[in-house]
Amino acid sequence: MKKRKIKNLLIILLVVILIIFIISIYLKIVINEKNKVEIILNKINMNGLKNNNLLNENNNKNSEQLNYELNNKFNNIIIQLNNLEKILKEEFNKIIYLRLLLIIFISFFTIILLLNIYEYHKIKKQRKNMYKKIKEKNEFKKEFEKGIKNKEFKMYVQPRYDTATEKIIGGEVLVRWHKNNKIIYPNEFIKKLEENNLIKKLDLYLLNEICKKLEEWKNNKIKISINQSQKNILDKNYINEIKKIINKYNFDHSLLEIELTEDIFIENKEKVKSFEKELHSLNIGIAIDDFGTGYSSYNLLNEIKIDVLKLDKKLFDNLEDEKTKIIIRAIINMTKELKIDSVAEGIESEYQLKFLKEIECKEIQGYYFSKPKEMCIFENELKNLES
Repeated sequence: MKKRKIKNLLIILLVVILIIFIISIYLKIVINEKNKVEIILNKINMNGLKNNNLLNENNNKNSEQLNYELNNKFNNIIIQLNNLEKILKEEFNKIIYLRLLLIIFISFFTIILLLNIYEYHKIKKQRKNMYKKIKEKNEFKKEFEKGIKNKEFKMYVQPRYDTATEKIIGGEVLVRWHKNNKIIYPNEFIKKLEENNLIKKLDLYLLNEICKKLEEWKNNKIKISINQSQKNILDKNYINEIKKIINKYNFDHSLLEIELTEDIFIENKEKVKSFEKELHSLNIGIAIDDFGTGYSSYNLLNEIKIDVLKLDKKLFDNLEDEKTKIIIRAIINMTKELKIDSVAEGIESEYQLKFLKEIECKEIQGYYFSKPKEMCIFENELKNLES
C-alpha cells in the first residue's frame, strides 16, 4: 500500500515538473520573439527619424530627386513591415504549436495519473472486499464451531410410509440450524460449509447422531436415509470415517442408507463404484435420490448395486398426463424386476396416492402424510407405533 502511494506521488511530481518545464520553454520563446519584434520596430522608428531628417536636410533639393529618395525609403519600410508580418505569423504558428503540445502533454499525463488513481482505488476496494470476505469466513467458522458445540444443528425427519398400509416404515434425515432463535435451512449454509471445508465435520456429526438414534431404536427396525456431501463421497478416505462411527454403535447396519444423487455418477463413475462397494461391505444401503429428472442415467442401475430408488417430485406434478403415468409405471415395474425398493417423493394429493397404490410403488414420502418434523416428535410417533 505504501509503495503504491509513493508511486502515485512520484507520478504527480513528474507531471508537475514537466508542465513547469514546458511553460518555461514557452515563456522563453515568447520573450525572445517579443524582443525580435521590438528590434524590428526600433529599426522602423529609426528609419522614420532618418526620413524626417532627410526631409529637413533636403528641403532645397528639387522635388524629383526628393520624391525618388522618399520612394526608396518608403519601399524599404514596406519591405521591413512585410518581413515583420511574416515573422509574426511564423511565431504565432509556433506559439499555437507549443500550446497544442502543452495540452497534449498535460492530457497524456493527466490520463496516466487518473488511470493510476483508478487502479489504486480498485486495488484498495479489492483488498477491502478480500478482508471483508476473510472476516466473514472466520466469523462463519466460529459460528459453525459454536453451533456444533452447542448442538444447534438439529435433525429433522420426514417419514417414509408403506404405500399399502400407510404406516411409517422409515424416514429421511434432514438438518436445520437453530441459531439466535431462528431456523436456518440447508440451502442457506450447506454451500458455505463446502466452500470453507467444513461440510465434512457436519456430515460426520449428523451421521454420528443418527447412528446413536438407530441404536436406541433397534427394536423398531426403522430404515433411515441420510444425505452426505458429494465432496465427502468422492474423498477416498471418507469411508474410513464412516467405519469408525458405525462401529461405535450396536445396530443393524442395513437400517442405514446413504443417499446419492444420480449426477454424481456421470463424472465420477469409478469413485462412486468404489464407494458403493465399501458401503455394501459394511451392510449399509445405497439410495439414489431425485431419480427421473435431469440426466436419469439408467446405465447407473446396471453399473452399481442400488437398494432404493427415490423418484423425484417433478415426476408426479403432471400425473393427469397419460404419458407421465406410463413412464412412472415403467420405472416402478423396472424396480420390481431389479429387486430395488421404490420411494415416491413429494406426494401431496390423494389422487397421487391412489395411482401409486395401483402400480404398487413400495413407499411414499411427502406432505400428504407429513412434513419434515423435529427428531423428538418423530421419536414420539415411533413410541406410538410400539404401543
